[in-house]
Amino acid sequence: MCPTGPATAICSSQWAGPQRSDPRGRRGVRRFFVPCYAAGVSLIAGTLALRDSWMGAGMLLTATVASALIWRVLTRLRGAPSDYAPVMRLKYVTSGLFVAFIAACLAFTHFLQPADFVR
Repeated sequence: MCPTGPATAICSSQWAGPQRSDPRGRRGVRRFFVPCYAAGVSLIAGTLALRDSWMGAGMLLTATVASALIWRVLTRLRGAPSDYAPVMRLKYVTSGLFVAFIAACLAFTHFLQPADFVR
């Protein structure tokens, strides 16, 4: 039951009614994901490859594996509120893995190859 007053606008039929899947929204998410993910990976891998080809290749390999896992989650989405937890889990895991990968690249660059900086 929706309350009366200012909160009525928030409690519309789309929120109070039965939850349905949204195929157009899911399709849009997938259409947005593919080009943006590919562009982001290309930009980051290319930038890392300028420093060291192994870092660029590592980013491409990691991103390829991650994209398969992300796509698997995306194909299971129904567009329902219950999808919130898997989406947020995916967001935090991928963000954490990206930070860990960049930290590993920095460690590789600055601590594991000190001869590069002694000239």
